[in-house]
Amino acid sequence: MWSREENLDKHTETADRLVDLFATNGYTILNAPEEPTFFMYRTLPNRPAHLYTSTLDLGWTSADLTPFVQDFQVANHLANGSDHYPLITTLSYRPIEEPRATFLFHDDNYASWSRAFIHELDSRPTIPPIMYAEATFVTAVDSLQGAALAASTQTCLRRPKAAKRAKWWDSKVREALKDMRKARKNLVAVPSPHNATRYHVARKQFHYQVVVAKRSHARAFAAQVKPGSDLWRLNSWYQGVRKTTVPTLKHPSSTQSTPVWVSQAAEKADLLATSWFPNEPTHTTHPPHPFPPSDTRDFVPVTKEEVIDTLKECASDNAPGISGLSYKVWKWVAQTAPDPLVAVVQTAIALGVHHPSHWGQRAIYPVGTL
Repeated sequence: MWSREENLDKHTETADRLVDLFATNGYTILNAPEEPTFFMYRTLPNRPAHLYTSTLDLGWTSADLTPFVQDFQVANHLANGSDHYPLITTLSYRPIEEPRATFLFHDDNYASWSRAFIHELDSRPTIPPIMYAEATFVTAVDSLQGAALAASTQTCLRRPKAAKRAKWWDSKVREALKDMRKARKNLVAVPSPHNATRYHVARKQFHYQVVVAKRSHARAFAAQVKPGSDLWRLNSWYQGVRKTTVPTLKHPSSTQSTPVWVSQAAEKADLLATSWFPNEPTHTTHPPHPFPPSDTRDFVPVTKEEVIDTLKECASDNAPGISGLSYKVWKWVAQTAPDPLVAVVQTAIALGVHHPSHWGQRAIYPVGTL
């Protein structure tokens, strides 16, 4: 599989299904198409003896490991004593990025948050009441949002969730794990056929208890299903691993012989954005307006009361953006320091700059449906 056209005798539908199975489960293939990894000399009737090659050995990485794998190569110059070429990769390491912060904006935290917000706002560039340049407006937005984010991080940061045991874990599984660990310890301390057999039996028993516990938990949950029950809970776990990541996606440019897979998070976001929201200009022909255009009116600045009333109509429990700041924070900003917020809103309308670069960023969460 993954071989040249002249090697189609080594290519089957089973190989295609294997590649698709790995790709749809979040794995990324490292091999370049048609790059041989296996060679063999043959002598066939009416055909000269020559070198036959095929792409037999495929390298895969999981989605979380892909960013750390670099410089994959088939080292045919290192082949020695085997008919398979060695596969070489370079593993790089970098600290895992911290997950996006989540906040808990409770009214009890407002007093401490407002003090921290005023302190952070005073330490940043001053927001003028009137702004005429776009650069000044962007700086003011950075100061206001940065102060709100820093104050929220200091006073309203949600505690990380503690690790919890799986709901199917029971006393029988715990005892089987204890017996397996004890048998493994004895085998390491005193290697013998007897201890090896005991460890093998204990390991089999542990796996059996895990299967029984998972099935019992699933049946107990299914027996309690009623109208309105959360059936998604049954589909959120697979083999003890919570499935919350988006699997590898197939690019529209893929062909049956050469599929193209997208595994990086940024590439997935771009692919979903361009697939769901294509940036194609629409040409609409409007009929002539039956009435003459209205007279131009002078710009009336937005008042503080209008900003506060608009924020009151926003739901505080709506999903926040990438910053993690919900409407609850901006209501606190309007209570603590309304003038800078009003100045930013007025300038955005006056200059027509409604979408600075960081305002245009979105967090997309695809939701699977049955």
